[in-house]
Amino acid sequence: MQISRLTSSVGCVGQVGMGLVRKQEGEKDHANYTQQLIDLHDQYLTLVQGPFENNQLFQKVLKEAFEVFVNKDIGNSTTAELLSTFCDNIMKTGGDKLEGEIDVNLDKIVMLFSYLSDKDMFAEFYRKQLAKRLLLNRSASDDDERSLITKLKVLLFSSYGMFYFALFGAASLENTPPPEGCTGLSQA
Repeated sequence: MQISRLTSSVGCVGQVGMGLVRKQEGEKDHANYTQQLIDLHDQYLTLVQGPFENNQLFQKVLKEAFEVFVNKDIGNSTTAELLSTFCDNIMKTGGDKLEGEIDVNLDKIVMLFSYLSDKDMFAEFYRKQLAKRLLLNRSASDDDERSLITKLKVLLFSSYGMFYFALFGAASLENTPPPEGCTGLSQA
């Protein structure tokens, strides 16, 4: 049957993904792992959306394959940690800049995030890295920070999103002068 042959061709993404995991386990530096995951996902998503016309069966096969290998540990690191570190590197000043529209790249990161089974672990790593960026005033763009938090908020519990917005808002207010006529403790 034609469908089973097509499903098995898309199903090979799991084998390719596990090959990527095995290759990374032998590496000491996993800095490019997340970009390789993004590239792999783009490759197969293009296949599913193009020739397979967004068929639900192929979408399901792609999702299930990614859920398997995205949740494998790479050496002493989890994919959640590596994904968060990737976000940190592109969100901070002086960090890695990805070619093209950052919003598109954030969407790709969120797509990989959706495959993680332990979203709480990612949230914890991201929270610490966001706090550090904000405290050290190393965030490249407030709009990009808000955009990523908004995208993650859709997939996380709303309490996480509210926490990040509060954290981000507090750090933003720190750099804002008080309204006219207000006296602060520092002026007393």
